Amino acid sequence: MDGLAEFTLWLSCLAVVPVVLDPNTAHRFLHLSEDLSRVWDSGTSTDLPDTPERFWEYEEVLGSEGFCSGRRRWDVEVGGAEIWIVGVAKESCERKGKCKTVPEEGFWVIHHREGRYSALTSTDVNIPLQTDQKLQRIRVELDWERGQVTFSNPDDGTHLHTYTHLHTYTHTFTERLYPYFYTQCKQPLKILPVQVSVCVSV
Repeated sequence: MDGLAEFTLWLSCLAVVPVVLDPNTAHRFLHLSEDLSRVWDSGTSTDLPDTPERFWEYEEVLGSEGFCSGRRRWDVEVGGAEIWIVGVAKESCERKGKCKTVPEEGFWVIHHREGRYSALTSTDVNIPLQTDQKLQRIRVELDWERGQVTFSNPDDGTHLHTYTHLHTYTHTFTERLYPYFYTQCKQPLKILPVQVSVCVSV
């Protein structure tokens, strides 16, 4: 196999799937941009049908594609938004009633409220996240087979928190997981475009 053919074969195996929002899951207070990359709280209710997949109690929305294998990573620009939650949620998570965004309920997320960052590892345990600066972007990394969700600051590589099945408060994943977003702010949360660097050695 010559160099060009080998490179073409390698490139064809590279699957890059950007995260986009699913409007069919969006709470009626949320507004999504036309390209489905941004979400914010409009403050007013829109006339949307109460379909099975739509969140009805809280201002939540999922990504359009769920994952049940492999490793995935996406970055979210939180900017000046003051109240938000980002992470992953299982397909069967509660969408109509009240529940906590904790692993027991099928949510692996980090929170920001009143200037503080935290991870809710159970209904009774809130872990403060240590950071010396206001975060502008959050990186979410899902390793489905290992049962891990890791959060970090992509601007400087600082690790924020990792949920893992080795801990007592969660377990190995057993169903499809979706990117998850919650906001009560007019300042949008934005899913950043995927950047791919391809290096060719000859």
